[in-house]
Amino acid sequence: AYTVHVVRVFIVLLYIIAKPIAMILDCILGEELGNILSKDQMKKLFEMYENDKLLDPDERKLMTAALEIQDQKAKTIMTPINKIYMLDINTKLTEKKIHEIYLQGFSRIPIYDGKRDNVVGILMTRDLLVINHTKETIILKQLGSLIIRDIIVVDGESRLAPILKEFKKGTSHMCLVRQIMNSGQGDPFYQNMGIISLEDIIEEILQDDIEDEIDQEKQSVKKGEGIAKQKLLDLFSKKQCSKVLSDNERNAVCSYLQKYEDPFKRSKMGTLDLELSLIHISEPT
Repeated sequence: AYTVHVVRVFIVLLYIIAKPIAMILDCILGEELGNILSKDQMKKLFEMYENDKLLDPDERKLMTAALEIQDQKAKTIMTPINKIYMLDINTKLTEKKIHEIYLQGFSRIPIYDGKRDNVVGILMTRDLLVINHTKETIILKQLGSLIIRDIIVVDGESRLAPILKEFKKGTSHMCLVRQIMNSGQGDPFYQNMGIISLEDIIEEILQDDIEDEIDQEKQSVKKGEGIAKQKLLDLFSKKQCSKVLSDNERNAVCSYLQKYEDPFKRSKMGTLDLELSLIHISEPT
């Protein structure tokens, strides 16, 4: 305490020399960047924070996964092509087949032509709601321009971050993973390896499985808690399909087609004409 005044005098005297030297060094070397941690060091830091109760385990997992997603490749989290539920483009959309599709519980189903590795698009399961299979047998290919959507194709070595960015555009939430085969004689060719969905990437970030309503219902069935899924399947039974659509149902279908389906957006068919067509479709035989 007695030397405070002496120290202050030295600070003032040395400032005249130290300040110009510091400015010169900043111009030559640049400003100090501080400590730069690698990804491994940051992961260790997160673990230390978790041990010190400064981070929850879920927060630590999420922050660690956010660091790793930049290095993750598509082929590491994809579902192999031979484990995917798919439909042939020549599939007949009978009552039994639609029943089978809804039993799977998928919102998007890849469509192939001939061979399973020849994927040509994606079927949104909700689009089957407008199909009246009681009138005549409809082949999926006949409705291809209406309900089969394009699928994004990525290389197996692609990083997950650009794929997630593409999903965020809203054009599609599923992509096809392929790789170049260059073994043996002959020209290189592409081979489809599997499928990645937005849910797969989110699960990778969260480091946990996401359970939807279908998963919960499957668990309920195993536990003997009933089969709520049957309520959905009843909508596609002969009894329900034979009923005439109500005014509200026709308006809902009409609004959906004209808002989300390009062929109906571009069509000159008016709302009244489309509603009359739906009335004709929904009339019982």
